[in-house]
Amino acid sequence: MGTASPHFCPLGKLPCRFGKASFRCSRARAVRSIAGTGSLTKAAAALGLAQPAPSTQLRRIGKAPGGPLFERNHTGARPAPLGELVLERARLVLPAVSELQQEAVRFANACGPMERFRLGGTHGPLLGGLVDRLVTAHPNAPVSTCTSWSEAEVASQLADGRLHFALIGVCGESPPPASDRLTWQVIGVDPVFVTRTLAGAPLSRRHLLGRHPRSAAAVSAAGAVSGHTVSAYADAVGRSESYSGWPATHPGFGAAG
Repeated sequence: MGTASPHFCPLGKLPCRFGKASFRCSRARAVRSIAGTGSLTKAAAALGLAQPAPSTQLRRIGKAPGGPLFERNHTGARPAPLGELVLERARLVLPAVSELQQEAVRFANACGPMERFRLGGTHGPLLGGLVDRLVTAHPNAPVSTCTSWSEAEVASQLADGRLHFALIGVCGESPPPASDRLTWQVIGVDPVFVTRTLAGAPLSRRHLLGRHPRSAAAVSAAGAVSGHTVSAYADAVGRSESYSGWPATHPGFGAAG
């Protein structure tokens, strides 16, 4: 990776030391979620993680400080004494870190026009199409990408100011992650043909483009990036002869109006 920009603040990775292990804020959030739900599976869903990998990850987190944070039985997961200590500190630290991150975003993005594009997204054709168009339209502006299988992780990086724009997908009318902190635009809606509802209509998946509403640079480039993303979506749809004409006869699907 290249040298980090002076406006780039990866505050989400601030480490704390517990004995021989590094305990990051993201792990503290996971511990808080496990304690709140009493279940690894429910915590993974709340954090936007897809099974089965998250269960393994969360089990590791439960042992990270050098001792068990949770006691598990047939009723679920309950904080162990060490877990209670971590939770008590997490309830104080996490709000403070969140406030610091928001202040850093406002400071870092108080600059003028974008000199580079930091994009994030889950795996899919739109991100690659957007990168191609930005490189062509802005040959002197570096474009970097960060991908993850977790929509929540991508949204967290966007909210923390580590990304300018993010592309994710959500099922049906489910709200996107961090919808109270980020601005999301619907680019297109595709059917999910694997499963159908009882009424026989296909389920849907919305493609969303997100940005931080307080990022002056992202706001100034939002129109252009949105246009490039819509173009990338239309190109992806057009590559499938069997699907390209389908949205025209099915209202509510295809490119957003």
